[in-house]
Amino acid sequence: MRELLGGDDGALTVGDVAKLLDISRQAIDKRRKAGRLLGVEVAKRGVLYPAWQFIETGTVAGLAEVLALLQEHDSWAQARFFVTENDRLGGKRPLDLLRRGKRERVLDAARVFGEHAAGRTDERSGPAFDRSRAGVLTRSGRTRVVPQSKSVGRFGCS
Repeated sequence: MRELLGGDDGALTVGDVAKLLDISRQAIDKRRKAGRLLGVEVAKRGVLYPAWQFIETGTVAGLAEVLALLQEHDSWAQARFFVTENDRLGGKRPLDLLRRGKRERVLDAARVFGEHAAGRTDERSGPAFDRSRAGVLTRSGRTRVVPQSKSVGRFGCS
């Protein structure tokens, strides 16, 4: 969880982000809800903002574009996308490539990642999501489909 929220840089509260960007708390919340900032819900702490998305002049270039492609995923999955090594990016983290200006490569990887949530498929991403099966997203960006146990119902009940 620590790396997802900012590693050694930590996570920021809405007040911290408001000071950093020199805008109101309401504007921060509006940007988060519009998918232009990443904030994650943390029990007993409210919404925290991973520090890695910020630079001195605002946010990492391309952040909002990538978040738009990941909108079908929850905020924790979005954070995981940015800070996890990605086989489609040669084992590099999307965040590191964004910082180096490789936005198009990251957008391509985000499109494939986003296709899993939308239930779409192509020749690279494996089978479409089937609600009768549990899907596990692997490090390579592919979905490994795990059939449900015959003794367990669809929602984990017999």
